[in-house]
Amino acid sequence: MSQVVRDFYNRNPSYEWERLWRPYTHLEYVTTMHLVVKYFPKSGSVVDIGSGPGRYSIEMLKRGYKVTLVDLSEALLEVAEREIAARGLRAEGIFQGDACNLGFLDDAQFDAAFLMGPMYHLIRREDRLKALGELRRVLKPGGVAVVAYLNSWGIIRALLTESPCYYESTEKILALTREFINEGHPEGGFTEAYFTIPPKAAAELQEAAFTILSCAGAESYASGCIEPLARMSQENPGAYKNVLETAAALCEEPPWRDSTEHLHFVVKK
Repeated sequence: MSQVVRDFYNRNPSYEWERLWRPYTHLEYVTTMHLVVKYFPKSGSVVDIGSGPGRYSIEMLKRGYKVTLVDLSEALLEVAEREIAARGLRAEGIFQGDACNLGFLDDAQFDAAFLMGPMYHLIRREDRLKALGELRRVLKPGGVAVVAYLNSWGIIRALLTESPCYYESTEKILALTREFINEGHPEGGFTEAYFTIPPKAAAELQEAAFTILSCAGAESYASGCIEPLARMSQENPGAYKNVLETAAALCEEPPWRDSTEHLHFVVKK
């Protein structure tokens, strides 16, 4: 993974720590933990590859799992280490490293894994397959993982509220759509980024010899509703809580799954 991506995450670690606790992006956290409860073993060792500041790792530690963190960004790992210690928790290991080369981890070491973040930034297909190969290597036979991709189908819609400047002309919209779906890494992303669509992502995981157990849309039926959810969280917190719960319950349904910004595959070795 490139120095550009590393520098991007090193610049503002507090933003990444706060990201999953904002009203809209908290959907991603809630649906991911729904998948964990449904598909992960009830106990065991977990590796969080692309752990960032440790939001998922902390939750897994609180639930009694043994957790190892890996991230490209030293600044994010410093936040993770501090926040884990502040809660009286202890990780099995915290490593600065690249998802494409996990040589510091043993073969068949983990019962479950997260690979959430690295696949967003691996533009070259061979690098994505390396990362998936490393994930498979460190999982025990039968081990389960959540692998996240950026989904072009959902992002094209999300840009309506996040970056409406993309829609200044029909030519620009059509060009952007072709770039997202055909090229996978259009200009103007938040940093070096790879975008895909559900069938391509599924084929890549199968090529890496994973069995796909499920696929989910992280934002579920609330995809794109940034401002409504922000208002609801303040004005009607009970309704907001219901949205989170039902979005998680429905995140694997095809109409919502394929049209959200973040696509989460549950795979098995």
